[in-house]
Amino acid sequence: MRSMTGFGRSERSSNIGSLTTEIRSVNHRYCQVSTSLPSEFAQFEPAVSTEIKGWGARGQIHVHASFQRSEGAGRPVTRVNHALAREVERSARALAVRHGVAGAVSVESVLLFPGVLTVDAPDVDEGERWGLLQEGVTTAWESLDEMRAREGESLRAELSERLSAIRHLREVIIPYTADMMARQVDRVTRRIEELLASHSYQADESRIVVEAGLIAERADVAEELTRLGSHCDQFEAFLVEEGQVGRKMDFLLQELNREANTIASKAVDGQVMSLCVDLKTEIERLREQVQNVE
Repeated sequence: MRSMTGFGRSERSSNIGSLTTEIRSVNHRYCQVSTSLPSEFAQFEPAVSTEIKGWGARGQIHVHASFQRSEGAGRPVTRVNHALAREVERSARALAVRHGVAGAVSVESVLLFPGVLTVDAPDVDEGERWGLLQEGVTTAWESLDEMRAREGESLRAELSERLSAIRHLREVIIPYTADMMARQVDRVTRRIEELLASHSYQADESRIVVEAGLIAERADVAEELTRLGSHCDQFEAFLVEEGQVGRKMDFLLQELNREANTIASKAVDGQVMSLCVDLKTEIERLREQVQNVE
């Protein structure tokens, strides 16, 4: 079991420079990767995203890298768009004359105009750049994955504790519901007899008991309690299962909540209704923690 929350960092160097890579992940329903890479590595963003998705992780993952070029690895190449520079200068002078503004147009102001000056990264072998980036991403991911595994073990312990609380509440509810049908039959029988007596109507006693039993049967929660226990057993099996179990757990908790709601709706005992509130609270707490399980 792994958490979807983690952080990993790596620092790698080669003859072209030093690359620092950081990867963060938080919970998400699917695998969603975003990247923020230096201009020298921007072309590899799709490849990085594909590689991480290929590792089969789940979560919202962000990759950030910074690069410090070695002095001997070449110098940036600058290019000036002279045609655009002349047009910018001409327009600036015309604007100054029109509005009566004195002063010459500086070279710096022309160069700052978008598109006039372009700075290209030095020509460094593409394979060398990809090799450095791939190594940095892989190392940072291994660090992140170790953290996710540690967080997963902590989550496992917390989930097990919550599951025990749910099992305990189920065991407490069972004795209250054991004779709930019998009490409901008595209650309904008395009510029917009172209604018949108020209308001076005589009815067959056995028929009253049968009708009361049919009504009281709706209060039977034995099946729901059995399924509740079965779902708890399945959830416990997921706790020791390797791989991505977060979605399975989330689905199972929906089933647990459905059984708890049904028991609460059938309950004719105030204590059972109160216990069902506690039960649903524990299920919701468990579900909140499961949202971070991969």
